[in-house]
Amino acid sequence: MSEKIYAWLLRLYPSRFREAYGEEALQLFRARCRDEHGFLPRLRLWLDLLGDLALSLPREYFRLESRLSSYAAHLRSEGGPSLLVLEQESLGPGA
Repeated sequence: MSEKIYAWLLRLYPSRFREAYGEEALQLFRARCRDEHGFLPRLRLWLDLLGDLALSLPREYFRLESRLSSYAAHLRSEGGPSLLVLEQESLGPGA
């Protein structure tokens, strides 16, 4: 059950992040679950995970936005209209 919840939380990250780190993140989660016995260690695990989620999720979306902004600025400097196609990235919140 915990692994399914964690896998669902990983889906909140951009697809490029999940492709690069998704399997390793799941393996690390499995290893920590295997090593943490009892209520308090498991609670600490989830607090660590949720804290990491709160810090890293906005950072990953900011990296995506800053990369697109710099690319769009480069296109505008060439003088013509530009259109960006996001083939592999899902739309983020507020799109």
